[in-house]
Amino acid sequence: MDWLSNVRKQAHAATEKLVSSETAGRARQLAAQAKQQATALAKGATAKAQEVAKEAISEAERGLAHLRQPQAQSAKAADPLQYGITPELQQFVRSLTYSTFSDYPLDSLDLPSNPAEQQLGQWQEMHARLVLQQVPQLQDLRFVLCPRWG
Repeated sequence: MDWLSNVRKQAHAATEKLVSSETAGRARQLAAQAKQQATALAKGATAKAQEVAKEAISEAERGLAHLRQPQAQSAKAADPLQYGITPELQQFVRSLTYSTFSDYPLDSLDLPSNPAEQQLGQWQEMHARLVLQQVPQLQDLRFVLCPRWG
């Protein structure tokens, strides 16, 4: 019976060797698949990053082109009615004087504490430029009220 026990041990060892070999082969297959998937994901991520970078550059260039464009030329080309410059507004602005501003109670103003909140948006800036263009006498009043900001 010793021979039977010996055969069993040899069969068990052979089975373990076969299972180990199969497991190692399967592990190599899984590693190769994982490598392929990682390479594909890396290529996709690189392509997406390049696309996002191109879009960001394009957006920045459009913004810079807007900034490089002379504002006066933009104001001349814009339709005043589109920016709320009606004949009634022009008449109202013509009626403003130095005393309109000097007599105004500053306590009633709700001014923002953050200077960034005081900046005009694009639409507001174009509106202001068009009003100054349409009502030239406002330019003089502007310099009287704010001599440093000419």
